[in-house]
Amino acid sequence: KNRIRNRREKEKKVGGTNMTAESGSSNFDLPEDVVQVLPSDPFEQLDVARKITSIALSTRVNALEFELSELRVKIAEKDSLIAELQSQAESLDASLSETADKLVRAEQDKVPTNPNRVQFNPFCFVFIYLFVYLFSVVELDTLGEFA
Repeated sequence: KNRIRNRREKEKKVGGTNMTAESGSSNFDLPEDVVQVLPSDPFEQLDVARKITSIALSTRVNALEFELSELRVKIAEKDSLIAELQSQAESLDASLSETADKLVRAEQDKVPTNPNRVQFNPFCFVFIYLFVYLFSVVELDTLGEFA
């Protein structure tokens, strides 16, 4: 048993650095199990280190690629939502413009019959119409969340 231990200790000497458990600080805090399976040749050790690094990098790249694909899906969903909201905004803008035109025409066509009648700003009706229209578009459940 001593011969095997002595032989292993001799094999673990690398560049003057003893890699046994007796020199705890010079084994780079590697577990004894790992130190025992390391090849004795420094170039073979470098090859093992290269392979381990390659595996670690490959694992990290795969994780980042997966995260990237998830983020791309989220971006596509957000783009779709943006397009839908822009379409709704354009529709509301067109409706508002049409209503404002109707209101201006009605204001021009009206004949004052009662001098004591209260006069409203034409845009007041536009805002009332827009308010009613928005309530018809948005569900009451959604409005309840903001209350």
